Amino acid sequence: MSHLAKTVIAFTALAAAGFMLGATRAEAASGSVCTASAPASGELHGPVLQVEDGATLCVALGATPDTWVRLTLADSPAAKPLQRAASTDENPRGTLMAVAFSQTVDCQVQADGRALCLLQDGRSVGNLLKTRAAWAAGKEWR
Repeated sequence: MSHLAKTVIAFTALAAAGFMLGATRAEAASGSVCTASAPASGELHGPVLQVEDGATLCVALGATPDTWVRLTLADSPAAKPLQRAASTDENPRGTLMAVAFSQTVDCQVQADGRALCLLQDGRSVGNLLKTRAAWAAGKEWR
Protein backbone atom coordinates (compact mmCIF):
# COMPACT_ATOMS: atom_id res chain seq x y z
CA MET A 1 0.00 0.00 0.00
CA SER A 2 1.37 3.42 -0.91
CA HIS A 3 2.23 6.08 1.61
CA LEU A 4 -0.55 8.30 0.22
CA ALA A 5 -3.15 5.54 0.65
CA LYS A 6 -2.02 4.94 4.26
CA THR A 7 -2.22 8.66 4.96
CA VAL A 8 -5.74 8.87 3.51
CA ILE A 9 -6.88 5.88 5.59
CA ALA A 10 -5.33 7.32 8.75
CA PHE A 11 -6.93 10.73 8.12
CA THR A 12 -10.33 9.12 7.49
CA ALA A 13 -10.07 7.13 10.73
CA LEU A 14 -9.15 10.26 12.72
CA ALA A 15 -12.01 12.22 11.15
CA ALA A 16 -14.47 9.44 12.01
CA ALA A 17 -13.16 9.31 15.58
CA GLY A 18 -13.58 13.09 15.89
CA PHE A 19 -17.13 12.85 14.58
CA MET A 20 -17.98 10.13 17.10
CA LEU A 21 -16.43 12.12 19.95
CA GLY A 22 -18.46 15.16 18.93
CA ALA A 23 -21.64 13.10 18.89
CA THR A 24 -20.88 11.73 22.36
CA ARG A 25 -20.28 15.22 23.76
CA ALA A 26 -23.47 16.51 22.16
CA GLU A 27 -25.43 13.65 23.70
CA ALA A 28 -23.94 14.36 27.13
CA ALA A 29 -24.75 18.06 26.83
CA SER A 30 -28.36 17.34 25.89
CA GLY A 31 -29.10 15.20 28.93
CA SER A 32 -28.82 11.80 30.47
CA VAL A 33 -27.86 8.70 28.55
CA CYS A 34 -30.09 6.75 30.93
CA THR A 35 -33.34 6.73 29.01
CA ALA A 36 -35.33 3.71 30.19
CA SER A 37 -38.51 4.15 32.18
CA ALA A 38 -38.99 2.66 35.61
CA PRO A 39 -41.05 -0.53 35.65
CA ALA A 40 -44.77 -0.12 36.36
CA SER A 41 -44.28 -1.70 39.78
CA GLY A 42 -41.84 1.07 40.69
CA GLU A 43 -39.36 -1.53 41.95
CA LEU A 44 -35.89 -1.78 40.42
CA HIS A 45 -32.99 -4.10 41.10
CA GLY A 46 -29.64 -3.72 39.41
CA PRO A 47 -26.17 -2.21 39.45
CA VAL A 48 -25.52 1.52 39.53
CA LEU A 49 -23.59 2.19 36.33
CA GLN A 50 -23.75 5.97 36.15
CA VAL A 51 -23.80 8.80 38.67
CA GLU A 52 -24.85 12.15 37.24
CA ASP A 53 -24.63 14.38 40.31
CA GLY A 54 -24.92 14.17 44.08
CA ALA A 55 -28.53 13.01 43.97
CA THR A 56 -28.98 11.26 40.61
CA LEU A 57 -27.90 7.78 39.59
CA CYS A 58 -28.75 5.28 36.88
CA VAL A 59 -29.73 1.70 37.66
CA ALA A 60 -29.02 -0.75 34.86
CA LEU A 61 -31.79 -3.15 33.92
CA GLY A 62 -29.75 -4.36 30.94
CA ALA A 63 -26.37 -4.00 29.25
CA THR A 64 -26.91 -0.81 27.25
CA PRO A 65 -27.70 2.73 28.44
CA ASP A 66 -31.14 2.63 26.81
CA THR A 67 -32.05 0.05 29.50
CA TRP A 68 -30.73 2.16 32.39
CA VAL A 69 -33.24 4.02 34.56
CA ARG A 70 -32.37 7.51 35.82
CA LEU A 71 -33.40 8.03 39.44
CA THR A 72 -33.21 10.98 41.81
CA LEU A 73 -32.75 9.86 45.39
CA ALA A 74 -35.48 11.03 47.75
CA ASP A 75 -33.21 10.94 50.79
CA SER A 76 -30.02 12.43 49.35
CA PRO A 77 -28.69 15.58 51.02
CA ALA A 78 -27.92 16.98 47.54
CA ALA A 79 -31.61 16.64 46.60
CA LYS A 80 -32.66 19.09 49.31
CA PRO A 81 -31.43 22.69 48.84
CA LEU A 82 -31.37 23.59 52.54
CA GLN A 83 -29.42 20.48 53.49
CA ARG A 84 -27.12 20.92 50.49
CA ALA A 85 -26.24 24.48 51.56
CA ALA A 86 -25.49 23.34 55.12
CA SER A 87 -23.55 20.24 54.09
CA THR A 88 -19.78 20.10 54.49
CA ASP A 89 -19.59 17.67 51.58
CA GLU A 90 -17.25 19.25 49.03
CA ASN A 91 -17.95 16.76 46.24
CA PRO A 92 -21.54 15.45 46.37
CA ARG A 93 -21.19 13.56 43.05
CA GLY A 94 -17.99 11.94 44.30
CA THR A 95 -19.69 10.95 47.52
CA LEU A 96 -22.50 9.23 45.61
CA MET A 97 -19.89 7.56 43.40
CA ALA A 98 -18.05 6.27 46.48
CA VAL A 99 -21.24 4.94 48.06
CA ALA A 100 -23.15 3.50 45.10
CA PHE A 101 -21.16 3.20 41.86
CA SER A 102 -21.00 -0.44 40.71
CA GLN A 103 -23.08 -1.53 43.71
CA THR A 104 -26.26 -3.52 43.21
CA VAL A 105 -29.24 -1.66 44.63
CA ASP A 106 -32.92 -2.27 45.27
CA CYS A 107 -34.95 0.88 44.61
CA GLN A 108 -38.56 1.83 45.14
CA VAL A 109 -39.85 4.75 43.08
CA GLN A 110 -42.23 6.93 45.10
CA ALA A 111 -45.34 8.74 43.87
CA ASP A 112 -43.34 11.98 43.38
CA GLY A 113 -40.93 10.18 41.03
CA ARG A 114 -37.98 10.16 43.43
CA ALA A 115 -36.60 6.87 44.72
CA LEU A 116 -35.39 5.23 47.90
CA CYS A 117 -32.51 2.85 47.22
CA LEU A 118 -30.89 0.24 49.45
CA LEU A 119 -27.56 -1.51 49.02
CA GLN A 120 -27.55 -5.30 49.19
CA ASP A 121 -26.69 -5.17 52.91
CA GLY A 122 -29.87 -3.17 53.55
CA ARG A 123 -28.25 0.22 54.16
CA SER A 124 -29.91 3.26 52.60
CA VAL A 125 -27.83 4.98 49.90
CA GLY A 126 -29.23 8.37 50.96
CA ASN A 127 -28.36 7.82 54.62
CA LEU A 128 -24.82 6.72 53.73
CA LEU A 129 -24.32 9.97 51.79
CA LYS A 130 -24.66 11.85 55.08
CA THR A 131 -21.73 10.09 56.77
CA ARG A 132 -18.27 11.57 57.18
CA ALA A 133 -16.71 8.36 55.87
CA ALA A 134 -18.62 8.75 52.60
CA TRP A 135 -17.63 12.43 52.33
CA ALA A 136 -13.98 11.49 52.84
CA ALA A 137 -14.15 8.76 50.20
CA GLY A 138 -15.99 11.13 47.86
CA LYS A 139 -13.08 13.57 47.84
CA GLU A 140 -11.06 10.99 45.91
CA TRP A 141 -13.56 10.85 43.03
CA ARG A 142 -13.49 13.42 40.25
